[in-house]
Amino acid sequence: MTKGAKVIVAVIVVLILVWGGYAVYISSKNEISATNQTSLEPIKIGFIAPLTGGYSRIGLNAKAAAEIAVDEINESGGVLNRQIKLVAEDGKCNANQSVTASAKLINVDRVSVILGGACNDETSAAAPIADASRVPMLSYCSTSDSHSALGDFIFRNIPKESSEIAYAASYIATILKLDKVALVHEKSERGFKLGDTFDKNLTDSGGKIVARETYDSKTSNLKLILSGVENSRPDVLYFIGDFESSIAAIKQAASIKTRMQFFGTSSLDNESLGEKLDKLGDGTMFSLNSTNSSSGFKQLMSAKLGFDKILPCSNYAYDGVKILAGVMNQAGTDGTSIKDALYKVHYTGGLGQPTYDFDDNGDPSEPVYLIKVVKNGTAEIYSPDSIESARPDSNEKATTTSTEN
Repeated sequence: MTKGAKVIVAVIVVLILVWGGYAVYISSKNEISATNQTSLEPIKIGFIAPLTGGYSRIGLNAKAAAEIAVDEINESGGVLNRQIKLVAEDGKCNANQSVTASAKLINVDRVSVILGGACNDETSAAAPIADASRVPMLSYCSTSDSHSALGDFIFRNIPKESSEIAYAASYIATILKLDKVALVHEKSERGFKLGDTFDKNLTDSGGKIVARETYDSKTSNLKLILSGVENSRPDVLYFIGDFESSIAAIKQAASIKTRMQFFGTSSLDNESLGEKLDKLGDGTMFSLNSTNSSSGFKQLMSAKLGFDKILPCSNYAYDGVKILAGVMNQAGTDGTSIKDALYKVHYTGGLGQPTYDFDDNGDPSEPVYLIKVVKNGTAEIYSPDSIESARPDSNEKATTTSTEN
């Protein structure tokens, strides 16, 4: 966020906390009279995602996954002998809307925890409110590196993007043994930081950057850049960009008949990949967060949505509910107790990642990745190795969450 935006968010946080305190004071008598009923009420988990607008498919898909986890937990007895309830708010992938959503969840719905946001802007805007209110927040989809410093109560179970970039650099040099790399990334603060991460990790792994170029995200014509790096005779072109920019680069690299191996990021893990490329992108490789969408989970998603397409963040939303529920079952519903327990959690049998542990920044401490290659217009797992053998059986529903003293 810009400095001005941070000031605005800070002011909003203060106003929200004042409003929240006033609301608590006004409702205190009613809460006292209802104390005996509290143990019978559901434990509320807030959920923030884009439920309308251009990114709603991501949000609605993740919401369905979270609801499946809620249903499974309730069928097994709930949390602390109480049912849990998902309270969803539309963040619209928008900072202002996410502020409103998080304020409502905390001060009106009185949720114990928040699962979200999905988009980076949603998480950036909601985090200061959740952190100041001591309501633990776990993002299932926000990968921005800046989110590692959002607050002591802010976590995510999806890995940050620089971890993926570092993994790809090491994989290219040590597994593929392709040591001459051309690096192309967006001309932005984020692009330069991720480019530097790739450069450092490639060099540390024995590789070498033979050409490095940047592009303007508003420019779709990349032929001149691609032709230029081709002249440096690299083994691999590593491209850091969003889905549309990556697609444009793949198509234009094919048009100039480049011999470079194209290697992209998880932005290519998109349901439109085949439609956009057909066979033009065959041979393209990219890294992505490890996922284990079992046939049983796909059936449950299909029953909810009418189709079994699981979008990238949905597995993490499912795991997020299970992690939060497991922690509350042991630590209770006090925000600080939940936060402390999350730093000690060890979760196994996940759909997004095989295991989850959180570091001091609330990020997954040992993220796992896969590599895919495009064949006949479809992305397939390129190197399953031991990661897949570590997966829970497709029919296994049980998960384990534990905390250490």
